[in-house]
Amino acid sequence: MRYIVEVEELSAEMLEKLKKNSGIIHIFSLIDNTIALETENVERIKELKGVKRVYESGKAKLMLRDALNIVGILDVHNRGFYGDGVWIGVIDSGIEISDPLVSGSIILERDFTEEGMYDPIGHGTIMARILKVVAPNISFINAKVVDRTGEADEINIMKAIEWCVNSGADIMNLSLGIPRKCDGSCPLCELVNIASERAIIVAAAGNNGPEEDSISCPANAKSCIGVGSMEKDGTVSNYSSRGSPNHLKPDIIAPGCIRYGNFKLEGTSIATPFVSASAALLLSVDDSDKKRTIDAILSTADDKGLPKWVQGHGLIRTNKALEVILCD
Repeated sequence: MRYIVEVEELSAEMLEKLKKNSGIIHIFSLIDNTIALETENVERIKELKGVKRVYESGKAKLMLRDALNIVGILDVHNRGFYGDGVWIGVIDSGIEISDPLVSGSIILERDFTEEGMYDPIGHGTIMARILKVVAPNISFINAKVVDRTGEADEINIMKAIEWCVNSGADIMNLSLGIPRKCDGSCPLCELVNIASERAIIVAAAGNNGPEEDSISCPANAKSCIGVGSMEKDGTVSNYSSRGSPNHLKPDIIAPGCIRYGNFKLEGTSIATPFVSASAALLLSVDDSDKKRTIDAILSTADDKGLPKWVQGHGLIRTNKALEVILCD
């Protein structure tokens, strides 16, 4: 076991005493009289004269792992499914090619902003990292539509959707949206409905809740999986956009908050890649029918007892969707 030990004075004599009962791992330079060691006899260490406190070395956990557990993705990994052979179009701010986790998975890329192929705000790279953690063996089609100001022109989004479809994307992840009232008949939504005949399209519902009819486009599209955000306590995020009793969107919810130390990432943008990558895991099992994959995701969602225009079908449960795919 590994321990952190505080002593009154880290003298040569103390070091010799510690070495007799443990293996020295590290002597900290920024903390006085503190040492890291490994031992199977921690009680003997505690009894040494001059030892003040002994801490067992803890294990930090990324909050992303909690989200993976909540929706059953780790169960799918344990079954041996990782998204092999699935291409995801990431329509966002680009993917930073210097990022070792994601750069090797980019098979095609195109800049629709005329700024060049780099990620000026980091958003697209974060989405790609989440996608890669959920479905480690996927490949990316990198479509940059968000510029350095953080905005994306609607025409460029539409051009990117067409390009991704024509390039062979199985899934498209749009962690972005245009906030406006729409019944799903705007040109962007109509394009998504057509493109959905060839690819699964997943888009963020928007962060304009809790007002009714605040869903963004293209999540308003009938054939698009619109994704809302869920908090760690199982409630729908207050900011997560809603539909209305006459407009049953979003379609599903997913974890929308990830913490890394003191940093907090939240929004329906964060929730969206959980759904896109879950679809990739299922497609890697059977890619013969994309509609079957969508039906499995929606039919096995965990109903939280809220109106459909708030939660859609409920919280995505990827492991349950996998059982449907395997049993069919």
